[in-house]
Amino acid sequence: MNQTIVLIISIASLIACAPKNQSAEESGNTVYVVTTRDTSLTDTRWKLVQINGVQVTSPSEIDKEKFIILNTNGNTVNGFSGCNTFAGTYELKGGDGIKFSQMTSTLMACDDMEMEKQFNSMLAIVGSYDITGDTLFMYQTPPTAIVRFEVARQ
Repeated sequence: MNQTIVLIISIASLIACAPKNQSAEESGNTVYVVTTRDTSLTDTRWKLVQINGVQVTSPSEIDKEKFIILNTNGNTVNGFSGCNTFAGTYELKGGDGIKFSQMTSTLMACDDMEMEKQFNSMLAIVGSYDITGDTLFMYQTPPTAIVRFEVARQ
């Protein structure tokens, strides 16, 4: 009985004291602390969910998902901004700095190009980023995010 109480108190203490993204799991008389990491910036398909404070609507059959992928190989970036695909390069600076350059895009014309213009403008001015769990925030000047992405579940 005393061992059970001590075990319960130990588990409760581990959970209460565990840093963000950690949890405790019990298996028999052994307690494991499981650490989960924030999603990697690179080689992840990030779907656009908010830009300049405006929620991006869910894609329909006509409106495809807007996304960005930062590839580790060659520090290249590619994605879809609403009407056109784009590609270019990126450079990571310091712990959270990022700069996009050499951006190119297909030149299709669509009925509503406003979101595309905002997306492309954002890539030109973003200077830093932060990842919390499965959410990527990009900033021109922190603390106000100009764009928010989430991991695209396929």
